[in-house]
Amino acid sequence: MAETKRRLGREAEAVRDARFWLAIERCSACAHGVLADCYDPMTSAWDQANADSAWAHFSGAAACDPRGGDAWLGAWRYAIVRGDSARERQSLDALSDLGWFPPALVAYNRWQLESLPPRAVLLTRGDQDSWPSSMLQGAAGVRADVAVVNLSLLDWPDYARAIGRRAGLPLPAWLDTVHARPAPAVAAAGATGAIAERIVAAWADSAKRGALPRPLVVGAGAARIGETPALRGRLTFAGPYYTVARDTGGAEEDPARLAATVAAIDPPAFTGSWAAGTDRRGSVPAAGAAGLGANLLAATLLHGRIALEAGDRPGAVAALAKLDSLSAVMGAGEVMRGRIRRLRAAVAPH
Repeated sequence: MAETKRRLGREAEAVRDARFWLAIERCSACAHGVLADCYDPMTSAWDQANADSAWAHFSGAAACDPRGGDAWLGAWRYAIVRGDSARERQSLDALSDLGWFPPALVAYNRWQLESLPPRAVLLTRGDQDSWPSSMLQGAAGVRADVAVVNLSLLDWPDYARAIGRRAGLPLPAWLDTVHARPAPAVAAAGATGAIAERIVAAWADSAKRGALPRPLVVGAGAARIGETPALRGRLTFAGPYYTVARDTGGAEEDPARLAATVAAIDPPAFTGSWAAGTDRRGSVPAAGAAGLGANLLAATLLHGRIALEAGDRPGAVAALAKLDSLSAVMGAGEVMRGRIRRLRAAVAPH
């Protein structure tokens, strides 16, 4: 009942019902989860939202049910903001031990991380290309030099300040005066609001002047940020990510990097479901994860086309073989199947 009322935007009633249940069952992960979501200023429209209360209840939910991935994800977010590295590592280890993210999704995030330039700042948008990458870094030590920056969380000023300090990135002076939280509809949809766009614009300007201390890249799942004025015309596709050029007029694709990232794709690693473990909310939608899978096919197809245009028929044939393997383990939509057929026809001897 409390969770239903929370979803209906009746937070005060949801909090009352959740607290009533906690009086009966003192360690109820579900009740703590409802309270955490109501109080969470990142996602709640309630005027009583409070970060300290959200942190306490995410921690309570994780303590009451260590198998609940959503609780650990919430605790992880707040650990970053609070500078609690021990709690952050505990949360990431718990997600790894739970197998919360399926092997195919973890394989995509590993492919994304391992292909990046040294010390890159990776801008991500959704749950699927952010949390598994952070888990791989924290729990498995994969590419710990990369700074993963979630654009949705970047609208949360406390997160922006924390991630800026951690990555050694310059932050606009006006951020110190910002205390507002992002609109819940924006946060819930994984969209990017004004705060994040202004921060990215400042980083893009620093990159343009050669003053940004790290390479700036955009995860393929966050490509829409490239439509903002600061990045328009500056993204170069390299497979799992786009590099941000210092200025406009750069190439749309980087054939050499694309060839390297496609060569690193191991189709069997992407077998099986892409949907993460779920509890009362279903933390990672399967549809979003499927979009990342489609990027594997799109990158491989583009590499095949570029190879063919360059007169590299063996390279195009190899891309087709990889496309066939990926299609066998992941499936492909009718549009993609049609594109693959056209490439096959172009490669066939005449």
